[in-house]
Amino acid sequence: MSDSKNSVVASDQMDVVAVIVVHGVADQSRGETVREVAEQLAGASSATVERFDVPMEVPPCDAAVPFKPWESENNNFWSALRVAAKKSLGQSFKSDFLDPQLGGAHSERAVGKKADTTPLRNSAAADPDTAAEPGVRFTDFLLAKAQAKRKASGASNTINNVTGFRVYDGLHRRTDLFEMHWADLSRLSGSMPRILTELFTLLFDLVRLGRNAVAMHGTLFPSEPESMRLLGRLHHWADWLYTRLLAMLMLQVVLCAIFIAMATLLVGHERSVAYLVCGVAGVAAAIVVVHFRISNHHTWTVGALAGSAIAALLTFTIYRAAEVPTGTLLVCTLIPLSWAYVKLLHFWEERFRAVTGFGLFFGAVLLVRLLSGVIWHGGLISINGWIVGTLLAVETFLALLVVSWIALAVLCVMIVVVGSYSGRIDANSDAAAIRRQVIGTGRLGLFASLGTFVVFAMALWAVFSTPLKDAVSQVAYQSFWFDPDCKVDASCFIDSRYLNSTEMFAPIALVLSLMVGFLLIILLPCIAVELSWWKPSKPALIGRWLTTGYRAIEQQLHWWSWAATLVMTTGAALLVASQLTRAGLEAPADLPDLSKWLQGGSTHLLRHIVLTVAGGAAGFLAIGRIAWKRVQALRTPLDAALDVDVHFREFPRDAIPRVRIIERYIALLEYLLEHGYRRIVIIAHSQGSVITADLLRYLHNRRKLFASPEDYGNDRLVWLSRQLVENAGVDLLTVGCPLRQLYATRFPSLYRWVIEPHSDGIIGPKPEALGLRRWFNLWGSADYVGRWLWSQGEVSEPSTLSVDGGAYDLGGKLSRDNWRDECISANAHTHYFELDERSVRAALQTLITT
Repeated sequence: MSDSKNSVVASDQMDVVAVIVVHGVADQSRGETVREVAEQLAGASSATVERFDVPMEVPPCDAAVPFKPWESENNNFWSALRVAAKKSLGQSFKSDFLDPQLGGAHSERAVGKKADTTPLRNSAAADPDTAAEPGVRFTDFLLAKAQAKRKASGASNTINNVTGFRVYDGLHRRTDLFEMHWADLSRLSGSMPRILTELFTLLFDLVRLGRNAVAMHGTLFPSEPESMRLLGRLHHWADWLYTRLLAMLMLQVVLCAIFIAMATLLVGHERSVAYLVCGVAGVAAAIVVVHFRISNHHTWTVGALAGSAIAALLTFTIYRAAEVPTGTLLVCTLIPLSWAYVKLLHFWEERFRAVTGFGLFFGAVLLVRLLSGVIWHGGLISINGWIVGTLLAVETFLALLVVSWIALAVLCVMIVVVGSYSGRIDANSDAAAIRRQVIGTGRLGLFASLGTFVVFAMALWAVFSTPLKDAVSQVAYQSFWFDPDCKVDASCFIDSRYLNSTEMFAPIALVLSLMVGFLLIILLPCIAVELSWWKPSKPALIGRWLTTGYRAIEQQLHWWSWAATLVMTTGAALLVASQLTRAGLEAPADLPDLSKWLQGGSTHLLRHIVLTVAGGAAGFLAIGRIAWKRVQALRTPLDAALDVDVHFREFPRDAIPRVRIIERYIALLEYLLEHGYRRIVIIAHSQGSVITADLLRYLHNRRKLFASPEDYGNDRLVWLSRQLVENAGVDLLTVGCPLRQLYATRFPSLYRWVIEPHSDGIIGPKPEALGLRRWFNLWGSADYVGRWLWSQGEVSEPSTLSVDGGAYDLGGKLSRDNWRDECISANAHTHYFELDERSVRAALQTLITT
């Protein structure tokens, strides 16, 4: 195999076909998948393989219907601030896609005056009889958001280095393979802070995905019952209460714990810490001097001298002082802590709107409670006042958490009740079956995210409660609400709050364990195949097992949501009872006994979990790099979940992953047309097949977003679509495609076209609706991500999991003139491009040569 960096041009003397290789969730290295496909093709005929690299310019893509930004009526500061607040709050409550004017069409709407609300053609509220289908509108909506941001920031073209391979098969045929690499736009980096921040983003995005699925369904299909629109509003409120209040209040408690730890560490080490602060101040001064270029000559030298002088002066002052006041150092620690907090709020604001406003408000509450403790309980000099002030803030936030949890429990009960009622309306119709899928998606996003968050928060309590108790054991603290009898020291208050806050851990852990355990039972055979521990002799056996399990999950979602609601209402009832007792009222007699019983079980379980995690962490540290390599493999499920999440993300607007992927893909297609390729074959794996299908469907239907043919006469993307259909001809081969069993199941409002009925009784997508000549789909029966796209005969609920009885058998091919669907093996999701996978190679060769 040789390398080349020459320009790639199709030859008139040779039959040249361009193949675009789009990787999937398990392929992360640039050039890896395209190399495997090239080796597959070359292995069949001992062809020559040559590598090349193409630097490709990626221009931005404009939407068919521009985004209408929020604008202030006046140019003064207060008008702009009011509009920004309304915009942030509005976008925190629901997606702009659900707004008829896509984010507030003009200043009149922004300042609350009556305005024209005629839906734009890429809004979810657009007339379905005259506008494009929902998935096309949503793609254009994302392009419009990015376009508006680019115009404000003046973003320019980017460069993408495309890896390719030439395969020479005989004297008259050459296949040029180009990689459409997108992992760098969607995946995690190796940075631990980035991994943690994206993990938390995913945790809260699950709620937003479920919320938007329900809300979009009610907006996109006005014929749906009014209860679905009510359910969408309830999901909006639950998401808002959870992500803007509950999570933000918990963040304040974590900040308080960090501050207590920092404060107690200062005791006895004031002078050493003061010298460290002097050094940091000197470095900061040097950075400031260099950054603002105070001296035009020798900037770095001047900065170093200025920083050293400031550090020396501060150090000498401290040395001459008799003692270093603890309070002074605590004030100094508040500065970097506050800076980090504001930076974190800014990061989250780009992804979750209205976070900064609530974060600053609660941060101000924290400072007020902290200063009140300092003023009334020891002053600036004593550390006791600082600790008491922090505990006052903790108790305030815990009281607000109680109120938020009770309100959220009520909302969850309403969501389950209204959802169950909506699912029974016209229960035997196809519309009701799809409606139940949407309801299940909403519940799955809400309860999975909420349950994981609560377990994580309780585990943090278990880890940090003992060190915090030891840190404040000498500080006297009088609880003002929760524990008025704890008058000796602050450790009594923390211990009491720990026990009362974790009493629901055992029931929540039980429900989550049942869900995860059920899922593991279903997936365990597939995992064994994935890891090459087992090779099934009968592909149909494991295929039917997996399908039966997925259908059971759909059925169990209903009961799991009721179980989760029961746990939440029990916790809310215990909280209400404790507050009634605190207020001197009589609570039900059985509730205190239930609370003590749950506390005992939960603390016992938490203790074992913490010890297990600590022991496992110590073991990993003991064996070093060998363990770290194993841990890296655990990122694959996280990457897969992130791929689905980022496919629907709307923020940050200047870096929407799906928009950047689309622009890179379009640049590659334009490059192939410009360089004379007249035949294009696309082979896409896993999430790459979803990206490809969404893009091709958008390009083929983009003209429907315009009001008249005159409007799109010179449109760049409409021209590209026409060239692909009329002058190039595009064939698509998908492997492990999750369009049907994942996207059409969980997001049927946007992917109903995947299960479109054909005239001959077939259910599946129509290749011509994507501008394709042919579409082949290959899958393994043990693939837990993506399998068949077309089916006939058996009909189940949901219909996305309907499958022919013989589809799992090898050779059980279902095909028509322009599509083919075939189970090729009993393999799982990551084995399609192995050298011994002859079916994939044969299908690709068929598309290339015919």
